[in-house]
Amino acid sequence: MAPVTEDMTEEERELALIEAERLLELGRIEWEESRYAEATTCFERSLLSFRSLKHQIGITQALGQLGNTHHSQGQYERSISHYKEALTIAQEIGDKLSEGRQLGWLALVYQTKAEYDQ
Repeated sequence: MAPVTEDMTEEERELALIEAERLLELGRIEWEESRYAEATTCFERSLLSFRSLKHQIGITQALGQLGNTHHSQGQYERSISHYKEALTIAQEIGDKLSEGRQLGWLALVYQTKAEYDQ
């Protein structure tokens, strides 16, 4: 995948966005198959692309999926970090759906950790 730059044409930016979304979906498939290393790679690459495109909704989706992947592996602090970053972005852009998802996922991690006061 070519790096996203300021001098890209609109078509090139659209293709970069499609590629980021493809990586996000591929990561979801890998996660569903419990191939967490592969899922993490896809989500990280997707996140990098969304960040360079300044696509806030994509960033929250990729961070949430990274959080899910780390949660599935028992890496609770890493998952919390991703969820909190995604939550902050969702609140900043007024994305109530993503905000609700991040809060729900955070609650699941804290429940798993038996930290009910969180």
